Amino acid sequence: MKRPVLHIILIAAMGLAFNIAKSQSLIAERAGDNTYSLSAASIQFDPNDHLAVQTAAKLLQEDIFRITGQRPELNPSLSNGPLIIIGSADRSGIIKKLVAGKKINLTAINNRWEAFQLTSAKDPTGKRPSLVITGSDARGTAFGVFELSKQAGVSPWYWWADVPVKTRKE
Repeated sequence: MKRPVLHIILIAAMGLAFNIAKSQSLIAERAGDNTYSLSAASIQFDPNDHLAVQTAAKLLQEDIFRITGQRPELNPSLSNGPLIIIGSADRSGIIKKLVAGKKINLTAINNRWEAFQLTSAKDPTGKRPSLVITGSDARGTAFGVFELSKQAGVSPWYWWADVPVKTRKE
């Protein structure tokens, strides 16, 4: 008698976990409020951040190139377009400036391992729209970058299993 009840509770808990784990869609098919083209964006990260974060930023650059045919700039000094800001909460100076300026709030990932959040904000100067990918640590940041790539149309299996990339104009 106890086993069927336990199985029902386990199945219900798994269903709840899947609903919680569902990530919010980041990619829109049409332009709208708070959206911008990936092909027009530049990628910015702190060169003093973890090596894994720097590698993830370079991989995102390649993924956007595979999707749009246009390679975004890394760490642009003079760019007017939108930014994708990538950084870890524990080491990125850019993320620390955004937090200090109250442009982003990290309470959702504080004191967590391998957690990430993707938020829309203005860059540290307050001029350009930015998608901010912040991780609680290096791996959390990388997971956030790869989630964006996955939702944009790059399968994690594209290299090993030759899964084609879904191309888009923007």
